[in-house]
Order: sequence, then C-alpha cells, then structure tokens
Amino acid sequence: MSISKFRLLTLALVVGCAAPPVATTVSAQTYQCATATNDEASGLQTYIASVVAGSDSASIQDRAQYQLPVTTASKVVFLTRASDCRTAAQHFYTALGTTPPTSGTIVVIALKVASNRYVVTVVGVNVGEFTPALTFDSKWKLLANVVG
Repeated sequence: MSISKFRLLTLALVVGCAAPPVATTVSAQTYQCATATNDEASGLQTYIASVVAGSDSASIQDRAQYQLPVTTASKVVFLTRASDCRTAAQHFYTALGTTPPTSGTIVVIALKVASNRYVVTVVGVNVGEFTPALTFDSKWKLLANVVG
C-alpha cells in the first residue's frame, strides 16, 4: 500500500517529525530567438514577407487577416536579442491565456514587420494540430490571432 506524499507530509507534521526530502530538479527558463537557420522560422518569414509585399488577392486577404501593413519583404526581420524574444513570448502566452513552461528553453519566432508590427509564434505550441501566429502592435497590443 502506498502513502501519498501529502499524507506522509501531514503525518510527519502531526507527529512532529521532519518532512521527508522531496527530490526536485529545477532548471532555469531561457528564451532563444529562432532565425533563418530554423526551418519553421524561415518558412514563416518567407510567408509573411510575401504577404506584406504581395499585390494579389490572396496576399491582400492574408495581410488584412494578420493586420499587417503593405511594405517590402526586406522589412520583415527576425528579433535576435533574447530579452526581445522573452518579451514577445510573454505577450504570446498571455494572449493565448496560458503560462509558459517553468523550465527549459523556449524557442520564439518573432518577426518585426516594418516599424510597428510583430508576428510571434513559439515552437512547439499548438492549438489542436495548428500553430498560432499572433500579430502585435509596437506596444504589444494583440491585433490578430491566426491559427493555421
């Protein structure tokens, strides 16, 4: 018969014994910015660049859905500082109503589009089978949540 940790701890406190040691492993949470060397990041950058620079009806429709400006493909760049990617990830998780993992490395794909938009996703975070890509303005207000 197994005694749960809670019951064992309660028993130890009632009897006046020291609580048994509980093994825990804690590693620091780190944020890593994905760049063009990551296939998923490269694909998102290529797609967003074609959307903001495109003039066909599909690009216009997707641009409206993502709430992105018309600009040149060269204005779609990766964020590369860990602190910027941490900020992007925190807003991403808040917008989805979830919390990030408490340990390990979180790989963030964060694209700056022109001077006032960010498209953000986190590798491995899915809504069902799909990956959400969120658009924020320059003050990190959520503008669009596109799942696909």
